[in-house]
Amino acid sequence: MAVLISNGDEGVKYMETGSPDTTYVDITKHIEGSITTNKDGWGEFRCQGGSVSVWVPE
Repeated sequence: MAVLISNGDEGVKYMETGSPDTTYVDITKHIEGSITTNKDGWGEFRCQGGSVSVWVPE
C-alpha cells in the first residue's frame, strides 16, 4: 500500500513498495488508471492537490 496526502498542488512521489512488477490502483478513485512498479519495487505514485490517494495492489 502507498498513501499520498497533499495539502498543496498535485504531485508525484517516487516510492519503494517492496513489491516488484506489481500493478497498483487508487482505491479513492481520485486518480484513474494504474501504475506498475519496476523490477526493484519502485513506482511513481500520484495525488491530486488538496487530496488523498491510497494505492493498493490490483
